[in-house]
Amino acid sequence: MKKAFNNVDFRTLSLFRIVFATLLLKDAFYHLKLAHWFYSDAGIVPRSALFDGLARDARFSLMDAIGQGWMAVAFFLLWIVVLVCMLVGYRTRTATILNFIIILSIHERNVYILTGADTAMRVFSFWLMFTPAGRHYSVDVLRGKQASPFALPVRMLQMQLLLVYIVTAYLKLIGHVWQDGEALFYVLQLETIRLPLGTFLYQVNSAFLWETLSYFVLIGEVLLPILLLMPVVPLRVLGLLIGLAIHGGIALTLAIPDFSLVMLCAYILFFPSSWMDWIDRRMPPYLVGAPLQSNNIRYQFVLSSFLIGTMTLVIWWNLYTLGDYKDEIISKPPPDLIWYSGLWQYWDLFAPLPYQVDGWMRVVGHFENGTTYDLFHDIPLTQRPSAFRWGPDMRWKKFEDNVFNYQYEQILSAWGAYYCRLYNEDAVIGTRMLTLDIIYVYRRSHIPLTDINPIQTETLWYHWCF
Repeated sequence: MKKAFNNVDFRTLSLFRIVFATLLLKDAFYHLKLAHWFYSDAGIVPRSALFDGLARDARFSLMDAIGQGWMAVAFFLLWIVVLVCMLVGYRTRTATILNFIIILSIHERNVYILTGADTAMRVFSFWLMFTPAGRHYSVDVLRGKQASPFALPVRMLQMQLLLVYIVTAYLKLIGHVWQDGEALFYVLQLETIRLPLGTFLYQVNSAFLWETLSYFVLIGEVLLPILLLMPVVPLRVLGLLIGLAIHGGIALTLAIPDFSLVMLCAYILFFPSSWMDWIDRRMPPYLVGAPLQSNNIRYQFVLSSFLIGTMTLVIWWNLYTLGDYKDEIISKPPPDLIWYSGLWQYWDLFAPLPYQVDGWMRVVGHFENGTTYDLFHDIPLTQRPSAFRWGPDMRWKKFEDNVFNYQYEQILSAWGAYYCRLYNEDAVIGTRMLTLDIIYVYRRSHIPLTDINPIQTETLWYHWCF
């Protein structure tokens, strides 16, 4: 058992580092466009709103000291530099530590646009700090600075991935729409996140198809943690293929930013050694790295104690949050350390019930000359806005959902004030904007064999500019 636990191919870890850093780089570049809107005091989530009862006490963010948009851009550019170092494996340990501090600071500055993919990126970044991620395929190998091998941190990273599936499978098993095979019927009704293939599957209108796909996802997520742990390579490969089918299907049918990519990226940690041998044969030998032995028993003991204790808190957190959906499992909440460390996590995407409200925001401005206009989408009110399905703007979808679900007065007020400044700063009398309404236009999902529900509207905020 001990031999199996320590039998880690660190080449998979280094390959994971490269692919993971590439994914984070894309996210970092996307944040450059979002800096003004979501991370500056001139945007719609200023620090004044954040500290007016929105932000919890147990949190850490370097971005709390950043108010101007150019400073947020500079912070994201620093993140890009750190990620390039992490990608090429230059001073890898330092790069992974800085990456985690930066990503935690970004997430805590604005949690209202975060998705499950962001949570996965943050927690994977945490565990990656303690791994010898630069042992192979890195500049550190060329510098003769290979990290000492230690299997436990890699196992923690693998356990975090498995924990995602264990929790989400449990939540799906207690959801009646998953048990009845109706889950995909509800998911595919979410028109604003549906891609062309998802629209096609929805229009096929086949109960057999929806039930088959729903049960495949449910059974697949139950089997995945078991198969990925199998020492028998064909069974592990079967688990990888099931995961590829699930996440590939999600990526092709739904515009959910990065979740499938980050999960598939973590599958690299379970690649068979024969696959890594194939990669090694196609790489320069001086980048592959040589095997090393580590005899620093004291260091490994201290690190093991810390990692095991931390994973215990993570499991505690997940068991505690499961009580929100089922009978109380653990009544006592975990300590605030879980918040400060950024290891808080929720894995309830489409579970136990898929989201059953689909809609979009309108910010309707009323001007002195009697005209009205959708300020948010920059279109007339007679025109339906396009959904945010690609690029950095996908963040707006999560923001819209959170604002509708929780109706934060601080954010709604800041959003309204933003447009008043934007349209009135240089306006002359007669063309100024007087008031605006923040409206959510939505449709509730319908149950099988019933008619589609009508579109509804709800005014979330009414704002006077003067």
